[in-house]
Amino acid sequence: MSVRGEPPSEPGLLLAKSSVSERMLRLARWLGISSIAIMFGPPLVSVVIRLLRAALGAPEGESYEPSIILSGWFICTLLAPVLAMGSAIVAIPTIRGWRGPARVLVNAEGLTFERGESVVKTIVREQITDAVVVPAPDPSLDVHLAGGNVLSITLPCEERGHEGLEALGFSPMERRISIRLASIQRMVAAGCIGLPVIGIVLAAVSGALRDIGMPKTTSELVFLLVAVSSTWLLVRAQKPHEVVVGMDGVVVRRAFSRTYHSYADIEIVQAQDNELRWRLRGTKWFAAAAKGEPRLVQAAAKRIDLARRTGALVEDGARVRELLDRKGRTLAEWRTALSGLLLQGGDYRNATVTEEALLAVLEDPGENRGRRIGAAMILRIAVPEAAPRIRIAAETSADDELRAALERAAEEELDDATLERVLRVTRGS
Repeated sequence: MSVRGEPPSEPGLLLAKSSVSERMLRLARWLGISSIAIMFGPPLVSVVIRLLRAALGAPEGESYEPSIILSGWFICTLLAPVLAMGSAIVAIPTIRGWRGPARVLVNAEGLTFERGESVVKTIVREQITDAVVVPAPDPSLDVHLAGGNVLSITLPCEERGHEGLEALGFSPMERRISIRLASIQRMVAAGCIGLPVIGIVLAAVSGALRDIGMPKTTSELVFLLVAVSSTWLLVRAQKPHEVVVGMDGVVVRRAFSRTYHSYADIEIVQAQDNELRWRLRGTKWFAAAAKGEPRLVQAAAKRIDLARRTGALVEDGARVRELLDRKGRTLAEWRTALSGLLLQGGDYRNATVTEEALLAVLEDPGENRGRRIGAAMILRIAVPEAAPRIRIAAETSADDELRAALERAAEEELDDATLERVLRVTRGS
């Protein structure tokens, strides 16, 4: 997972004066599972012995309970809570060893942690499964590692965290992420507390079944099956909610359900204390989508909102490019179509045509001449202060004719002769 003393081969984002902590959630998960599983050991052994004796034809009334099984019951009853407490302890953020104050370099290769002039830890990108920015008041970059552990890197501001996401390749444009809104400690607690209570109740029921004539072996088997299934349902009910944020929508995974909503369905997203809520289009009320730790709920809400805006910009950009296309029209018809995108006074008639969308087309070197010139012509009227951006786009172009047209468009309306000369070699415009 890590390599010591090897600096990265490419530059990246440097987070100076950061504090790094790690939550050992992988070990916590295994300790929690063990604490629940170990409580099933003695009753399972007891029932298996009874079934074997019944299959071999041993007398039903003969005692077979050796002291080792009774001792096992006692040891497991004591050991399970200890493992559960250990699970809770190792899940607490730790700053021992290489963690703590450090300079953190973030790039496409992964994370590098430095102290002074030396590299104390390197985590390669392949070992990082997810990353999410936890917002103010204590912003941090939470990095999920393969196996389940989570690194938390303090940030001076949220913006640096989003830069870190882009450097690692976890921006909304690049991939989806999964955010578990709580740890598994509630599941562990539910199992450790619920199993003894369920066992006591079922023991009484099992005794009642024997009183009405059910064989002892059968009643114990029923006891074990019902105890296991009841405990599983109880633990499952406490499973942390998980939010999967993609480019097109969001999936919420709960204990016994899974729902998906596209961003076209979601109108507003909110984080209210420990509850993630949203309002769907066509409804008046907010619905609870998921629950969890407040800091993670806020992180999920921010990521969903960012993904929604990013997706909207992509869609708007595609629509703007279509609106700017000449599509074989005459220059007069094309000018009329571009003017039709503006209201009197220079405001935008079409909500899709925004300053940001037009600037994105203007400054895209891979875009065709017609769209870039059309964007410049609208910006000159609607956003006069964008003239310097138009000149910069002209200066950075290696296309002499396009450069001359953009320079002129920044100052005045282009004449038909100039447009015809520039556009006649433009394909698809």
